[in-house]
Amino acid sequence: MKIKDLTHISLVYILSSVFLGPIIYILGYSFTRGGGDYCDGVYHLPGGLVDPKRVTEFHNAQVFQVTGAVIMLTLGLSLLLCSFMGVHKNKPKTNAWVLVGITIMMLGYVLVILMSGKSGQNC
Repeated sequence: MKIKDLTHISLVYILSSVFLGPIIYILGYSFTRGGGDYCDGVYHLPGGLVDPKRVTEFHNAQVFQVTGAVIMLTLGLSLLLCSFMGVHKNKPKTNAWVLVGITIMMLGYVLVILMSGKSGQNC
């Protein structure tokens, strides 16, 4: 693969990640009845019991979010390694910007994984 093609693919990854990260996070919670609100009234049972459907729905949302983010992290790591291995002496500045962009987007997917964890799922 030519370095020019790799740069274009990397730019597509970077630009699409701006939209895909939030979409993965929001879409995961949109599958829940409460729309991502763990304490929504649709989950209340008589006597203050925990609705097992609530736990299942939020577990499924978490699996969706983490799986999507891990797939994108894997793609980013692959692009990062290919870019790093194909460093050209002719365009070091372009390659450096691509490496920085990919790294920043990968950190965004790590943030998606951290936000979809157990935090915020208590009433």
